[in-house]
Amino acid sequence: MISVESAKKDVLTALSQIIDPDFGADIVSCGFVKDLHIDDVLKEVSFRLELTTPACPIKDEVNEKFFLEFDHRHCFSVVILHLQSIYRSRGMLAVLVC
Repeated sequence: MISVESAKKDVLTALSQIIDPDFGADIVSCGFVKDLHIDDVLKEVSFRLELTTPACPIKDEVNEKFFLEFDHRHCFSVVILHLQSIYRSRGMLAVLVC
């Protein structure tokens, strides 16, 4: 069983592979990853990703890079990702159930 701190580190490492095209830096360094929570009992990962615009291409990269890389390392039942634009208060919710 992996520790919560180790799982958080792995989540942030996987997300740091995603580069924001507008800023040229990874989304973790830019501070776009918020409210990271690991529930080791429910095997659930959740976090909020603040996007620069509603049409930000990062959401596609999250699906391609994060979910593929993170899913291979851990056996979480549910990954909950809240996508929210900084300039708009309405959010989107993506849930991946393995």
